[in-house]
Amino acid sequence: MKKSHEHYFKDTWDEYLKKFPVIFKTSLLLQILPMILGMIIIILATVLIIFGASSGFSESALSSLQNPQEFFELIFNGISFAAIIPAAIVITLAALAIAVFFILSSIVHIKIALSEEKEVTFEKALKFAKKNFWNYLGLAIVMNILLALLFLLLIIPGIIFLVYWVLAPYILLNEGKTVSESLQESKNRVGKKWWPLFFHLLGGYLIIMCATGLLTSILPLLGNLFSIIVTMPILLIFLKNIYRGLSRKEAKQSTKPQKKKPSKKK
Repeated sequence: MKKSHEHYFKDTWDEYLKKFPVIFKTSLLLQILPMILGMIIIILATVLIIFGASSGFSESALSSLQNPQEFFELIFNGISFAAIIPAAIVITLAALAIAVFFILSSIVHIKIALSEEKEVTFEKALKFAKKNFWNYLGLAIVMNILLALLFLLLIIPGIIFLVYWVLAPYILLNEGKTVSESLQESKNRVGKKWWPLFFHLLGGYLIIMCATGLLTSILPLLGNLFSIIVTMPILLIFLKNIYRGLSRKEAKQSTKPQKKKPSKKK
């Protein structure tokens, strides 16, 4: 990892600006719009439950309420399971749909980052994401379960393997390896470069989170949009540049001819 932290960030920022149109389109179609539509559906389902429960109350019962807490207690007691089950199904499906779109957006952003083309089409990246959806989901599930267990045991092992496995999604999607192979290969490539990589990740995380936190404190909605349109794509491009750097170094080392030891004359 000969590149400095500043070089990695400069390369990442330049690539982000170059690919911004397709990045913005991805964020809009796979994150912002699905999230808005999903939240509207969830809110409507909740409102229908409340109105369905309150429709059976008399005017005298409603007028006797002293505060909002009493109203919600009355609503909660009046809700029937017949009304809850359909609404719960709708809310669950809406939440799952949002999650699916967010996973697809992650794969699309990684594909955009990995592409060396000047203009990456959204349609091509989305087709790639659909093809690799289940493999990526499997990796995400395995990684999250293992990391959760490691963090529960002790925080330090969780941090160690979080850095070791940070390249796994790129290896899975770019090299077509299995989940277990991607995790092992990521660990092998990081190897002795764990500390430099850790400081690269820490520096990038602090810069991005400070900018996001500042915007969120000013206007929460602006901070959320910044996270979707700027933070996530930049982070994925940043990790891709680290992945490329480590992969090139490993390729050079593997092709480097080994010096033969001179045979001793008897």
